[in-house]
Amino acid sequence: MTAVAVYPPSGSNGELQFANSSGLLDAAQAFWDRGNSKLLISGSLEVLGTQTVIDTVHLQVEDSVIGLASGSAGEGAAGDRGFVFCIRGETNPSIYWDESAGEFVMSRVTNTPADTVFNDPLADGQGGFQNLRLGTVKPTTGLLAGSGTLSLSDVGSDVFFFVSGSLGLKGSSEGNVAVFSGDTVFSGSIFSGDSGLSVSSSESLHFTGSSGGSRFNGPIFADTGISGSLTRLPSGKSYILAGSGMIVTTGSEGQITLRSEAGENFAKKVQEINSEIDALTPVTISGLKLSDTGYNSERIDVFVNGQMMVSGSSGDYVIAGNDTDLSFYFDLIPGDIITVRTY
Repeated sequence: MTAVAVYPPSGSNGELQFANSSGLLDAAQAFWDRGNSKLLISGSLEVLGTQTVIDTVHLQVEDSVIGLASGSAGEGAAGDRGFVFCIRGETNPSIYWDESAGEFVMSRVTNTPADTVFNDPLADGQGGFQNLRLGTVKPTTGLLAGSGTLSLSDVGSDVFFFVSGSLGLKGSSEGNVAVFSGDTVFSGSIFSGDSGLSVSSSESLHFTGSSGGSRFNGPIFADTGISGSLTRLPSGKSYILAGSGMIVTTGSEGQITLRSEAGENFAKKVQEINSEIDALTPVTISGLKLSDTGYNSERIDVFVNGQMMVSGSSGDYVIAGNDTDLSFYFDLIPGDIITVRTY
């Protein structure tokens, strides 16, 4: 049907009517509401031009779904789609789909609504990428925090969350350092890369909890040391046990000390005989303290003139019953040297 507009309003209520190809007026299709200063269109409106300008203060759209690049000819060809917020004297904030990169972008660019392709936000004259403040972020396939064209698949097929950064450039103007302010809780294991885990002198890294664990493939660097319970298993038991003759202690700051009981109680005393001493007469060795050994002959070595003696009633000597005295089964003469080593 070929419609021809009839001017001025030809309807009885001030509506615009259109004559069809037969010259007859169709039902009211455009109605001007004088009281509310509104133009009402009873059917659909299709604008066939290349530009539609709505010069109003407020635009209200009832549609719950809005399509871009879709008209009477159907969906448009593949390309960028988005919104440009025009601000005089500034690069324009924009939210759009970047077809070439396959991602949504928030940036400031010099584009206007007349463009069909969005500019590179990092190119000269553009405003770069922009901040986005959200509530809870719930990614389903992964989360990547970084710059450039890196994707999660480039990092690894098992990666869900990745934070990029630069190694060894903390404090420099060249580094992109990842900073986690406040407490960071890991419910699973922690795996370090080949470069290891580094903790600077002004920071702390805490591992708590009885489940999970931490695994480090590379070295661990701690400028001011490592503190905490370093000797406890998840059950609370010490993972270092003292064997026979050994002592294990943990200091208040977590340091571990291993000591030998024999080494701590080792003593050597030398006594020269100045006069004849009959057999089984107690000989006092100055400074000797046999109680440190529990009077155990296995922890007492006795030598006379360099020859090792055997303890016991069928041997060479016996302990006389106190800390300092030994009784020999043979006579001693001036010049004899008695050496006693205790453990």
